[in-house]
Amino acid sequence: MSLKFWIGGSGAGKSHDLYQYVIEQSQKNPATNYIVIVPEQFTLQTQRDLVLAHPRKGIMNIDVLSFARLAYRIFDETGDENSQRMVIDDMGKSLVLRRIATQKSDELSVLGKNLKKLGYINEVKSVISEFMQYSIKEHELEKLMEYAKNRPMLQYKLKDISILYRAFLEEMQGTYTTKEELLEILCRVIDQSRMVRNCVFVFDGFTGFTPVQNQLLQKLMVLAKEIHVTVLLRTAEQIDQEQEEQKKIQEQMLFYMSEKTISTLAKMVNDLNVPLQAPFRYLSTPVYRLKDNPALAFLEEHIFRNTAETFLEEQDAVHILCAKNPEEEMKQICIEISKALRNNPDLHYGDIAVITGDTQLYAHTAEQEFTLYDIPYFMDQTRGILLNPLVEYLRALIEIIVMDYNYEGIFRYLKSSLSDFGQEDIDQLENYVLAFGIHGRKQWSHPWLRKSRHMQAEELVRMNELREQVTMQFECYEHGMREAECAKDYVQVIYEMITSQNMEQKAHAMAEGFEAAGKMETAKEYHQIYRMIMDLLDQICELLPDEQMSVKEFGELLDAGFDEIRVGVTPPSIDEVMIGDITRTRLKDIKLLFFAGVNEGIVPKGNSVSGIISDLDRELLSEQEIELAPSRRQQAYKQRVYLYMIMTKPNQQLYLSYSLASEEGQALQPSYLIREIQKLYPNIEIKRPSFDAGSALSERLMTPKSALGELAACLREQLNPEYEALFSWYLSDENYKKQVLLYVEAAFLPQKTDPISKAVAQVLYGKVLTNSVTRLEKYAACAYSHFLQYGLLLKERELYSFEASDLGTVFHETLKLYSGLLEKSPYTWFDIPEDAENELLRQSVEASMKTADILYSTARYQYLIHRITRIMERTVHMLTKQVRKGLFKPNNFEFSFATQTDFHSLNIRLSEEEEMHLAGRIDRVDTYEDKDKVYVKIIDYKSGNKSFDMAAIYYGLELQLVVYMNAAIEMQQKEHPDKEIIPAGVLYYHIDDPIIDTPKQLSDEEIEEQIQKELVMRGLVNSDQDILAMIDQEFQDSSTVIPVSKTSKGEFSKSSSIATTEQFYLLSNFVNQKIAEMGSQILSGRIEQNPCVTQKQDACTYCDFHSICQFDEREQSAEKRQLDKLSAENALAGMNMSLHKKSDGEEV
Repeated sequence: MSLKFWIGGSGAGKSHDLYQYVIEQSQKNPATNYIVIVPEQFTLQTQRDLVLAHPRKGIMNIDVLSFARLAYRIFDETGDENSQRMVIDDMGKSLVLRRIATQKSDELSVLGKNLKKLGYINEVKSVISEFMQYSIKEHELEKLMEYAKNRPMLQYKLKDISILYRAFLEEMQGTYTTKEELLEILCRVIDQSRMVRNCVFVFDGFTGFTPVQNQLLQKLMVLAKEIHVTVLLRTAEQIDQEQEEQKKIQEQMLFYMSEKTISTLAKMVNDLNVPLQAPFRYLSTPVYRLKDNPALAFLEEHIFRNTAETFLEEQDAVHILCAKNPEEEMKQICIEISKALRNNPDLHYGDIAVITGDTQLYAHTAEQEFTLYDIPYFMDQTRGILLNPLVEYLRALIEIIVMDYNYEGIFRYLKSSLSDFGQEDIDQLENYVLAFGIHGRKQWSHPWLRKSRHMQAEELVRMNELREQVTMQFECYEHGMREAECAKDYVQVIYEMITSQNMEQKAHAMAEGFEAAGKMETAKEYHQIYRMIMDLLDQICELLPDEQMSVKEFGELLDAGFDEIRVGVTPPSIDEVMIGDITRTRLKDIKLLFFAGVNEGIVPKGNSVSGIISDLDRELLSEQEIELAPSRRQQAYKQRVYLYMIMTKPNQQLYLSYSLASEEGQALQPSYLIREIQKLYPNIEIKRPSFDAGSALSERLMTPKSALGELAACLREQLNPEYEALFSWYLSDENYKKQVLLYVEAAFLPQKTDPISKAVAQVLYGKVLTNSVTRLEKYAACAYSHFLQYGLLLKERELYSFEASDLGTVFHETLKLYSGLLEKSPYTWFDIPEDAENELLRQSVEASMKTADILYSTARYQYLIHRITRIMERTVHMLTKQVRKGLFKPNNFEFSFATQTDFHSLNIRLSEEEEMHLAGRIDRVDTYEDKDKVYVKIIDYKSGNKSFDMAAIYYGLELQLVVYMNAAIEMQQKEHPDKEIIPAGVLYYHIDDPIIDTPKQLSDEEIEEQIQKELVMRGLVNSDQDILAMIDQEFQDSSTVIPVSKTSKGEFSKSSSIATTEQFYLLSNFVNQKIAEMGSQILSGRIEQNPCVTQKQDACTYCDFHSICQFDEREQSAEKRQLDKLSAENALAGMNMSLHKKSDGEEV
């Protein structure tokens, strides 16, 4: 019975010398057992170290165990009934806690509302596990609640936790135990063990011990022959019991935990009268590992010591790298690894490690870059399984039943790669479901009859075939789940479904596919996943067999179990670069270490303790001398020890790297650790790698695969000689020639600005081009966008939703119906009474709603019906007022001119073989007729606040109103061949119910007047005084109908939007010319990327084709057309000039 400390800094040789001591003693005393206790994740490595160090390459009387494995070893010997209870893991605890939370939800004042959230049960489990690990009993919890009475929220949380904790312990009583309770049970039965009395115990690799571990050590001090403990402490000065009172000050010291361990264990042996042997102290400087590396030895001796000493000598052991983002950071690490291996033949992949404070953040980037640079690696992390296809498949099936065949559940199931549906079928089915809002078992069970605009009859047949296949897969399974009453029944249905669908074979087939692709870690995950799911189902049957629950509750139970499962794999090879984190990864004999992600928020690592008990709560509770897991402040101190340990692992070179920005582009700051290193090494330079075409390629040329990516990124730029040589090499290598030529083709041949041939244009559009005005305006804004939409017929996926364009459709349909009903009624716009107006409008709104059944699908949409009705009431009321103020009579509503093949303005000859037909629909045509003339006014309803822009007409961006006027004039001319047709105006009416914002109180009449001013039509009106009077008989100084006003001198104001009859004809002729030009350009094959920019709009802003176009303004050939701002006068002058040039035979 004795205790001995082996005390030294990182790399001093504590573990090595202690293992040598154990090996020597085990050979001298073959009858004595030597048990080496290390953290769980270190057991395999320690076994390997001992076997390799042993002269016989075998260890007969030496065992390497963790605390848990020691407990099982002694339980096997003693056979105590308490030790024979089934041990449930974290997954089992979550299952039990999920059930308890459901049963106790009414008693939980704070936690109850969150317990069904995915991951929250895990938080509760963490708190309860922490209490058990730190031996906090119910009475101590009551003491904490009493102490927290001045902190109501903390007290309520502790009360809720107490309820769950008590119920959990009752559930465990006599039947189950947890891994946290193992050591408590071990302490109760270890006195019965004979094996322990003949053992020498070695504890290595611990930075400190928990209270229950200390209790076990106290027992072993009396029972075991010897106890040896390694302690990480740079100086061998112990602290006595009087100094223990100053521990809060000493928490800031780097080796505080080690000093506390020595003090605690020394006090134990003193209380037990157990001999404390003289410690083995490692006082030499530098430590053994770094004796040949002065720079790293200086780091080991001074980091985190508040020293003013600096290392001024030239050194090549400590480096700092700075990169733009994590991807470039990992790329530079791969380059440095490749260079180091190339320059040092004695260096192997297994001699190198990459450590980061956040493995999840860097895992994907590391996998990508290490694969690209052909560097074998092992990712030392456990993985969750929630996104595994088999788990996703099961979760989706539950969701389908719970959420009544919802879209998300069905397509999660279909896309899980286990559903036996082809990808094309899944895509087509998804498009249909989204377009028509298919939701619910009822809709999935009945034939689908609706077709989208371009859908063929056979495609609808195929959709129904797929629908039947999907529902058939669900029916048997769904029936079983709905009939199930308890957890065991649900598990039985799940098991039958898994076996009938051959899930085990499918999982193994996928694993073999990953093996063939060289993805060994993923393959191992897929080999384990089926067994893990079966274990979960077994635990549910074992722990909760007769628990009554709904399908939804069973799904939540499964989620809690899946959330706990972690997949861990062992390295498939010794000679691989280890990629791990600061605390988990065990490194041995490392020569080069790369410490990635040394940024604030990553180093030091964020708070890892439970979020239910906050950091402030922990600080408060610690005042009661009840030990809990470290608070954020304590964690920060503790993490410095891990940083010290990790940075002193390599014996040749240490690289620290950080990023300037995240993958999302958010700015990042370097960690305080970078500043600490710069203080110690003031001459150190931060290396900032460059990956552009102008930088030295030879510094980064490591593998053909990695260099190919760099070359592809620079092909459009001026290549320097190095890149030209690399390009020539790829062309000469048959393995890469085809790939590099594809990159060249993508970069240069063809450019999107190149025209398509006239023959191809005719295939796409035909010789007779049928165009809408909107389509021509699209072409004027960007020829390439027009080509994608109307040439290739690309379109966004249709969604079952109600967008702004749908609202406009409902508005137009309602006004069309109202106008039609009014024409059939005994009334006109001029004499219809208000009650009749309201009745016709009600009928119109109801009828238009039938074309928009989506408006009845949700409460939000149903509210929109009321809003539509209110806006329509305002619109009809205002339109009626405006009509009654003038002499014009509304004549044509929703007039379609698609079939008017004899209208010259709509059927334009482009060449001897080519022509263009214009199609469209005029919302309203108003006319006034006298003896010799017919006056025509066009009104276009807009749900948005559209303004009239003469410059936009000049550039071809807004042609609609003028084209409509041309068509209406031609129509009237055919109806009245003996009369002159005069354009009176082209106007937009904004469909709206405006809210008047005013600082003063207004009467109803004043409010109505303000609304009329808001709803004045915008557009262009004939300046003839007689015509203005025909439109608004009340017009004098200003109008509440049209955008015209006069100054005090009786002249038209600058804000008036007016034109003479001759100018209207000028507009008409120019637009006819413009659309003919654009029609010819379309059929000639012009499709260049030429988006235009005006003061009001940028053609790229709302374009649907960004991802296809990839318009890059950095390229010289890809410049947007900056259209000059033109006044109405200048625009008209430009039109006039253009017409004259055309008539003179010049090309425009």
